[in-house]
Amino acid sequence: MHTFTSLRRRTLAVLALLLSAALAARAQFATPALDGTITAAEYSGNNGGTWYLTWDDTYLYIAKTDGNAAEQTLIYLDVDPVLPATSGSNANGNTAGLNDYNMTPNLPFRADVRVYMQNSYIEFQTRNGSGGWGGFSSPSTGNIELLRSGNNRELRIRWASLPGLTGRPASFNWLGMQGSTGSPSFIYDQTPGANYAGNSSSTPDFRYYFTVSSTANGAATNPFSRTSFTYANAANLNLGALSLYDFSLNAPGGSVTRTGGAWTVDGSLVMLNGTLDFGSSSTALTARNVAVGGNSTLRLSSAIGGDLNVKGNLSIVGTFQPNNRSVDLTGTTQSISGGAPTTPIVFDYLNVGGSGTKTSTALLTVNQALNFQGGILSTGTQTLTLAGNATLSETATSYLRGRLQMSRDLSQVGTTYTYPDGLQLTPRAAPLPGLTTALRTTGTAATGDAGNASILRQYQLTAPTSTGLRYDVVFPYRDAELNGIPAANLYLYRSATDGAPWQPLPGASVDAGGRTVSRPGLTDLGTLTLGNAAAPLPVTLLGFAAEGAGPAAVALRWTTAQEKNNAGFGVERSVDGRNFTPIGTVAGAGSSSSARSYRFVDAGARRTTTLYYRLRQTDFDGTTAYSAVAAVAAAATALQLVPSPAHDWLSVTAAGDTHAPAATVLDLQGRIRLRGPLYHGQARLYVGALPAGVYVLRVGGQTARFLKQ
Repeated sequence: MHTFTSLRRRTLAVLALLLSAALAARAQFATPALDGTITAAEYSGNNGGTWYLTWDDTYLYIAKTDGNAAEQTLIYLDVDPVLPATSGSNANGNTAGLNDYNMTPNLPFRADVRVYMQNSYIEFQTRNGSGGWGGFSSPSTGNIELLRSGNNRELRIRWASLPGLTGRPASFNWLGMQGSTGSPSFIYDQTPGANYAGNSSSTPDFRYYFTVSSTANGAATNPFSRTSFTYANAANLNLGALSLYDFSLNAPGGSVTRTGGAWTVDGSLVMLNGTLDFGSSSTALTARNVAVGGNSTLRLSSAIGGDLNVKGNLSIVGTFQPNNRSVDLTGTTQSISGGAPTTPIVFDYLNVGGSGTKTSTALLTVNQALNFQGGILSTGTQTLTLAGNATLSETATSYLRGRLQMSRDLSQVGTTYTYPDGLQLTPRAAPLPGLTTALRTTGTAATGDAGNASILRQYQLTAPTSTGLRYDVVFPYRDAELNGIPAANLYLYRSATDGAPWQPLPGASVDAGGRTVSRPGLTDLGTLTLGNAAAPLPVTLLGFAAEGAGPAAVALRWTTAQEKNNAGFGVERSVDGRNFTPIGTVAGAGSSSSARSYRFVDAGARRTTTLYYRLRQTDFDGTTAYSAVAAVAAAATALQLVPSPAHDWLSVTAAGDTHAPAATVLDLQGRIRLRGPLYHGQARLYVGALPAGVYVLRVGGQTARFLKQ
C-alpha cells in the first residue's frame, strides 16, 4: 500500500508539472488591465522580481514595480531579430542606444525601439534606418499608453505602431534597465540581471538579452526564460560556465575564451567575426545549432573532455580547429554544411549518435576516428575521407550512407591490407599497386545493360599501378544492402569504367554469416560490386578490334564478358564512317556467365581506303544495340595514321615521302582544315578541335582517310 501511494504521488506530481508547463505557455498570451495593480498571475511573465511582460495579438504589455519612478526606466526591443544578433545593417536596427543622462548603451542586438519612462512621462523612438533614432513619439490612445501608481508603472504598446510590423511579430528580443538621473546614469535593476550595472562607463556594454522565440498563442515563450548573449568587442573576453539560448560572436579582431565549466546553448551558437577558443576547458559545449562564419575561428579545447556536442545543424564556412577533440552529433534530423566546393571540413574525431538521418552537403575529412553510435550519416554526392590510419566504427543500424574514401599503401607481397570498413586487399605478386584508394559508395545500386541491379555497395579502386596485378579481395557488405538478392546468389563483378559493362568474376566464395564475398587472383583494379548470379549485370562488349589480313581482307575480333538472351551479331562496314552496310552475321551464345570470344573475316574488303566496322547486337526479343566503330587503314597506302578513330592527337608516318615538308588535313570537300610540319617522314597533329567526321590526310602525293570522333 505504501508503494502504491508513493507511486501515485509521483505520478500526480509529474502530471501537475506537465499541466503547469502547458498553462505557462498559454498564459504568456494575456491581456492585463492597466489599473496600477501588477501581479504575476495577471502578467504571467515575471523575472522573479520587479519586471513583468506579456502580450496579445494587438499589444505588448510591460510592467515595472519598485525602484524610483522619478528615475529613468529604459526598454529596448528588437522586433525583427537576426543572428548574430548585431549582424545585418542599419535597416535592421541600431547597435547603440540613445544618450540618456550621459549614458549611451552598446546593445547586444539591433534594436528597433527605445521606450523611456520617468514618473508619468513616456516616449518611444524607432530606428531611422541610418544607425540613428527618429524623433520622440508621445503617448497616444491606442498606440502607446502608460499608467503610473506610485512606483508601479504599466505600459502597453500597439504592435502595429512599431517599425515594419502590422501586428504581433513571430519573435523578438528585449532588455530593460532602470537608472539614476546622475551623470553618467547609475544603472540598476537591469534585466537580464547578468547585464552591466553601476556608472563606471558612459558607454557600457550590454551583452545579455532575452529571446522570445515564439509569440504564438498556446506556444509562446516565457519572456524571461531564454537568456541570450552577444560579444562584439575587439578584445579578448574570458567566460566561465554559461547556460544560454543564443550565443552571438560578431567581434572583428576580438575573441572569447572559455575558462572552465560547461556551456549549454539551447538555441544557436552563431559566429560571424572573431574567435571562440575553448582554451583548456575539460567540459563540453553543447549547442543545438552551430554556425561558424567566414571571418571567424572556432578552436576546440586542448584538454580531454573539451568537446563540441551539436544537437541540430552544423555549418562551418570559416576556420575550424578540432585540436584532437571530438564533435558529437546527438540529435535527430541534422545537417552539416559549409566549406568550399573543393575544401573539406576537417574533424579529428566525429561521433554520430542520436537517431534519424544526418545529411552532409559538404566535403568532410576525419583524421582520427569516425564512430557511429546511432543514426545514419548521408553524404549524398559529397565524399567523407578517412585520412591516414583513421578508424571507422559502424553498426547494422548506424552507418555512413553515400561516399566514403579510404587509402592503404599496398607495398608488400603477401600482406593483407584491411581498410577501416573491413574491405581487404592482398597483393600476391609484383607489380604492386602502391597507394590504393577505395571509394565506397553505398545506398545506390549499379545497373547493368538490361536493368538488373547490384547490391547497394560498390568500391572504386584506384592506384598508380592498376593493371597486370595479382591480388585477392574480401568484399564486406551489410544485410540491409542486399537489395533483394539472396546472399547465396551473390556474384562478384568488375567494371573498368565505374559503369557498364560489368565483367563477371567467377570463383568467388560467399560467407553469409560473416557477410563477405572473397575472390583470389584479380588482375586489374576498377570498380567492384556484388550482383545476382541468377540475374546478371548483362554486358556485353569488352573489346572490338579490326586489323588488316592481307590486301583484300580484314579480321574482326571481339569479346563479351557475359551474355543474356543474345541472338547474335551483325557485322557492318562503311567507307565514310557514317553509312554502314551489313556484310555478315555471327551467332551469339544466348545466355552465358563467362567470357566469350568471337572472330569474323571480311574477305571482300577492298582496302584501297580506310574501312570502318561496327557490330549490331540483337536480343531474342528483337532489341538491338550498336558497338563502337573500329577502323582499319588502306593496305596500299604508305601512310600510317594512328589512332583511327582519332580523338585528340593523330600520329602520321609517311614511309615514301620522308622529304615532304608538311602533312595536310582536308575535309571531304577538299578544304584545308589543318597543316603541320613533317620531320623525317613523321608528324603529330592535334585534331581535337576538328568536328567529328571523316577527313583526308595528304603528304606529298599520298592520301589516306581517318575518322575523327
